[in-house]
Amino acid sequence: MPQLPIAFPFAEFFISPQTTWTRFFNPQFFITYNSGDAAIENHVLSRAGSYGKQLGTMLDALDVLVRHLPLDDLTTTERRTVDEFTALREKVEDAKREFRGGEDKRSSIDVDRLLADLARLRRTDPDAYAAAVERLRAGVVAGDDT
Repeated sequence: MPQLPIAFPFAEFFISPQTTWTRFFNPQFFITYNSGDAAIENHVLSRAGSYGKQLGTMLDALDVLVRHLPLDDLTTTERRTVDEFTALREKVEDAKREFRGGEDKRSSIDVDRLLADLARLRRTDPDAYAAAVERLRAGVVAGDDT
């Protein structure tokens, strides 16, 4: 007797879990209706790097753009968005340092970010800028004595 396939009604409208073991050491689990994209996503991942690598590169590029924004020209909502991005970027950097065992090594990106923040502060609040520069000078001089 031939068996009739049993299907869940409207199954095509629901999530279709799939697992691919093509890359055994980095298996990927797809829970999506659009499973036809799995092959191209694997190809992109093999050529461009992991999603984390791709997002990190985008965060780095956005960080460069944000550091050169004329904040005076932004609306309050836009400034809040920039502040949220900056906070997200700091959380990512903190998480990376935490994962690496708490090492607190500063990179040239951190120095560039500091300089951009100082330049922005110089434009927006000259008194706070002067105080920050003096504090940095005192810290550098104190650090030279140790």
